[in-house]
Amino acid sequence: MLRSCLDFIRSFLFSGFPWQDLGYSQYQALLLIQTADLTGHFGITFHIVLVNSVTALFFVLWSANRSAVQASEPVLTLRLRRAWFYAILPVLCMILGILVYNVIRYRQVEQAIAASPKMKIAVVQGNIEQDQKWSPAMRLETIEIYTRLSEQAIAGKSGRPDLLVWPETALPFLINDNPYYRRLKKALITKHKTCLLAGAPFYKEVEDKKSQQARKLLSYNSAYLFTPAGDIGGRYDKQHLVPFGEYVPLSDYLQLPGPLVENIGNFSSGKGGRPLSCGDAEIGVLICFESIFPKLARDWSFSGANLLVNITNDAWFGRSSAPWQHLSMSVFRTVENRRSLARSANTGVSAVVDPLGRIIEASPLFQPFYLVAEAPLLRTKTIFAGFGHHFGLLCLLASISFALSLKSGKHKKT
Repeated sequence: MLRSCLDFIRSFLFSGFPWQDLGYSQYQALLLIQTADLTGHFGITFHIVLVNSVTALFFVLWSANRSAVQASEPVLTLRLRRAWFYAILPVLCMILGILVYNVIRYRQVEQAIAASPKMKIAVVQGNIEQDQKWSPAMRLETIEIYTRLSEQAIAGKSGRPDLLVWPETALPFLINDNPYYRRLKKALITKHKTCLLAGAPFYKEVEDKKSQQARKLLSYNSAYLFTPAGDIGGRYDKQHLVPFGEYVPLSDYLQLPGPLVENIGNFSSGKGGRPLSCGDAEIGVLICFESIFPKLARDWSFSGANLLVNITNDAWFGRSSAPWQHLSMSVFRTVENRRSLARSANTGVSAVVDPLGRIIEASPLFQPFYLVAEAPLLRTKTIFAGFGHHFGLLCLLASISFALSLKSGKHKKT
């Protein structure tokens, strides 16, 4: 319980960075993580600690019981037997119940997936080098790379996809009436009559409340959904920004050096809204590390999204384990909400994951790549989406109560 409590605190303290909590280590153990639709990944952490604790307690009691029998201490032996009955047995029953639920729920969701409508999605990975990504000279080449890969996906054996997904800031320019956007619209979107979801920056000018005469420019890390007609069907602005990566904390209150703010960037935080519509899909967008925050995916599911899309640029991680860790956390968003997830990363790992947490297909790192897969569109509401997301908070409250009871017990003895 304490570990789940600490993981919960990490999810919001100093803006939150719950990277690779203990429960995420089980993302490939599908028959052990289906209870995430009840308690989220915090519950999986709780189960891991529970199993390890009862195993350690078993050996401690076994060793102590053996020593008590050899020393002929009947009183101690009786106490140890009570510990077995009141500690080991209840926990074993709880673990058995968890395992049974995992198996039953897996089969239920598997049947629901088989009967559900599907959407054919093409996930495109351009592998644009990080030091060239924002170069004006690379804009046309970037569009051509993504267009070529998308056309290969459309012409493939799997058939024409209903939705193309490109990574975070795959379009490194303002949309508006941009010639690059017009080229993209003509060469791909209207030509093949398909939806496209891609990342791009967005700017808007607003009044500066600090100065009545001045106006200021707000910039957003956004995702655009383009309709088959080439129109903008919707836009989502990233809500949870990366500290010291996309904004400088407290920059509105502290006078920080100008070069520091300029080099880091100073994006504004967006707000949640309605899912983006594409055919039968209501899309909830998670940009970059928003996929590691259960609340954001849960909010999308609660507002009617039946498909999650994560667009990101993990080139910063290089050839480390971090891109795979990022994917592992995204897997839990599918199980918690029983939603499929399409993930497009500039350099990988790109993937499509079904509502059971099964990775249908995944890309290699640092290679131009595309994959086409059918994503089940489930609309069922999970207990996690309703109130199970409070499990971490309950662990925190329980830990505080337990600590206070121990403290009061010590005072009574003194």
